[in-house]
Amino acid sequence: MPKKQEKKIKKDISVGDLARLMQGEFISVNKRFDAVDKRFDAVDKRFDAVDKRFVGVETRLSNLESDVAEMKRNSGELFAKIDDLIAMFRDTRQEQILMAEQIRRLEERIARLEQKNA
Repeated sequence: MPKKQEKKIKKDISVGDLARLMQGEFISVNKRFDAVDKRFDAVDKRFDAVDKRFVGVETRLSNLESDVAEMKRNSGELFAKIDDLIAMFRDTRQEQILMAEQIRRLEERIARLEQKNA
């Protein structure tokens, strides 16, 4: 320590002086705690904002889940209808093949009859 501080320390300090020194230090510490408290308040506000955003996200996710469930139900109905259309197409295709064969036979028969009558 420097010599000047040693001399000040060696002085007799009264209780009042000590109280004033301590009061000054307490005020300084109190100001620092106030600053820290303000920072905690700011952090708390930020957490509140984040919490509100999470609530919004949870709500949107819940809505999305119900939408997906509804889409699954609707897609099931859609796939059933598509399966029915495919089955109808196959039946129609089979009928077309049979009708084409009948037309071919009838055309051959007409051709033979025309040759016979000619």
